Amino acid sequence: MEFFRRYSEIIFAFVLFAVILILKFPVLSLPYSWDVMNYIIPASQHVFESGFSIFLWEHGNGHPPLYFLLLGFVFKLFGSMPLVAHLTSVIFSFLAVYFTYLLGKLLFNRKIGIIASLLMFFYPTFFSYSGMSYLAMPLVAFTTMSIYFFLRGNSIAYLIFSSLLVLTEERGIFIPAALLFYRFLKNKKIDIKKDFIFAIPILVFLSWLLSNKIHYGTFLYPLNSSLFSLGVNNIFNGFAILKSLFFDYYKWILTSFVLVCCFSFKLLDNKLKVFYGLIASFILFLVLFNLHKFSYYFSESFPNVLNYFLILKEFSLLFSLLLFIVTISFSDFVTFFNNNKLYPLYTVFIFMFISYFLFIPFPSRYGIPIYPIIFVIFSLSLSKLFKRYSYLAVLLIIALFVFSWTGDRSEVGFVLENNMEYSDMIKTHQMAVDFLQVNYPNSVVLASYPQSLELMHPYLGYVDEPMKVISIPPYPGLVTKNSTIYLNPGLYNKTINLNEINIIYISGQEFKTKHSEELYNLLDRKLVKRFELNGKVVEIYEVENNLNYPVYYLPLD
Repeated sequence: MEFFRRYSEIIFAFVLFAVILILKFPVLSLPYSWDVMNYIIPASQHVFESGFSIFLWEHGNGHPPLYFLLLGFVFKLFGSMPLVAHLTSVIFSFLAVYFTYLLGKLLFNRKIGIIASLLMFFYPTFFSYSGMSYLAMPLVAFTTMSIYFFLRGNSIAYLIFSSLLVLTEERGIFIPAALLFYRFLKNKKIDIKKDFIFAIPILVFLSWLLSNKIHYGTFLYPLNSSLFSLGVNNIFNGFAILKSLFFDYYKWILTSFVLVCCFSFKLLDNKLKVFYGLIASFILFLVLFNLHKFSYYFSESFPNVLNYFLILKEFSLLFSLLLFIVTISFSDFVTFFNNNKLYPLYTVFIFMFISYFLFIPFPSRYGIPIYPIIFVIFSLSLSKLFKRYSYLAVLLIIALFVFSWTGDRSEVGFVLENNMEYSDMIKTHQMAVDFLQVNYPNSVVLASYPQSLELMHPYLGYVDEPMKVISIPPYPGLVTKNSTIYLNPGLYNKTINLNEINIIYISGQEFKTKHSEELYNLLDRKLVKRFELNGKVVEIYEVENNLNYPVYYLPLD
């Protein structure tokens, strides 16, 4: 027993890593998915094949080069294959989970750390991305480590990991900026000598921007800077962010715990507060229940607004009840969360939320770097609410999370990455590509994104040899803003000779454009094979080549 007490932290870390590795093992050898194929692996593969360079815009979607350099180096050591890349991501996910535990323990106690780390790991979106080679895992790992060492007062470790953070993804700059701002507020003064080391990560980021200006003629990647927005759309983007951070996949239960953790039935004795609470909650209920009727007025700015308003209608009773509880327990609520231990977390959250608010769109993976903050607060509330039954409540929540790992949605691929449904998409694509390699190895295949990349590059894990592909278009997004095209205009297919096409490879999860539907309808085709797994469908068509098809022109968007 003395051994376990003395080395409890090491044992916990080892067990945690073993659990993460075992649970992620089934997906480690899967081919890559979506944007990982578009810029993460191409940039890392370029480093692997051509050597180290910090100028990787042409391959890495304009992001800072650290992760591409790291992954390229790992490829040189162990080989370029999905297993190596995914295992690297799993290691970063372990660091994120373990330092979330350490952060909770540092701020409060070991129980808060354990609950926060477990809830975060099993949450469907984190669990899904923990096995994919996106920037999300190194970003959340470096974010959590930076916050932890900042609060520990270990300035050297903070300097190292915060500098690595800003060289991983542009949005990482908001973390050291937030922590430096918090330091100024806490100390109520600026001490240049003492504060300078905490500003070094910001100077590292500015140095990277300057190198871009010198090499490319502009500080930031044109596509990324074009995503900045300030208008009505940002308001609806804010709702999407809040939904992702505090509602999706049963997270609304944890958010409810935060709002009710200070409630006690004694508060109902205050008749005036109860009266005001009932009035406020009733008004909110009427608004939320009927809001969908006004979606028409907002649909131009936010096409999916009806879906959000219908969710508000479905949960209108719960939200109204929560408002009532918060109203009558407001003073206790403020007292409990007005905790100076939480101030640095609040500061980082606000800075990051602003970054999300100002840049549209907001894929769920963008929110992962602040998951540790959110789950520490969730855990604090859950522990206060359930006390000695906290771990039982955690097990029930984890069961709900695990239940949400799978599903039968048929949406576009990047949406499926929010839980483990992306693996079904990859498996259907694997089956389709294997079928094409065996039966149509020399045919010209028409494919949209991401299938076009699957067929063109063996290092992505789908084909043994490149196949002949006509893509629609070769890369996703707005072509005129996509800097892969901006820097390599020759990659853009301006015309497509339909008479060259033998096979069409269609996926229900592909990046659909107006051009893809037009092209499919122009060709006389016959279904030869269909693959389906949990609602994810791939179809292979043969094209009738005896007809004379027109040349199809693809204008720039």
